[in-house]
Amino acid sequence: MVVIAAMIKVRSPGPVFFRQERLGRDGRTFRMFKFRTMYRDAPERLLDEPRLYESYLRNDFKLPLADDPRVVPGSAFLRRWSLDELPQLFDVLAGRMSLVGPRPIVPAEIERYGPHAWAYCEVKPGITGPWQSAGRSDIRYPERAQLDVGYVQSWSLRADARILLRTAPRVLRQLGTR
Repeated sequence: MVVIAAMIKVRSPGPVFFRQERLGRDGRTFRMFKFRTMYRDAPERLLDEPRLYESYLRNDFKLPLADDPRVVPGSAFLRRWSLDELPQLFDVLAGRMSLVGPRPIVPAEIERYGPHAWAYCEVKPGITGPWQSAGRSDIRYPERAQLDVGYVQSWSLRADARILLRTAPRVLRQLGTR
């Protein structure tokens, strides 16, 4: 993590960490940490460019990595390998997240869960979860919401272990990184 932090500092002025409000257990928001792979003004760039923002919404609150002008050159590999998410371990230690659970979403995303929004708010979001182990960015709403609802309804320690084991090969093969 120290090497990644140093690389970020050398490639782009600004903070090492990106903090963003995400939705947590019981519908409360928290500030999630990630390594910053985008320019400091990335949120403003997104809102200032209507076509970019429309694409972001159309793609389930994500932009295809190859089409995202906000990504700092040379840091796309952090996203492809999910290394930008390592600081979420601090969120786990602080009790805001767990290792396994639904993907942490921005508050506006809860609308995509429709009548099943309650399920998302029943548990802490996780560093990995059913969405990541099943296909990552290849899985879109409403299937993604259904995966989270199924996870909450049938939670078990065995299921969490299975998700952890299935996530690693997906990340290593860079599946679902669009």
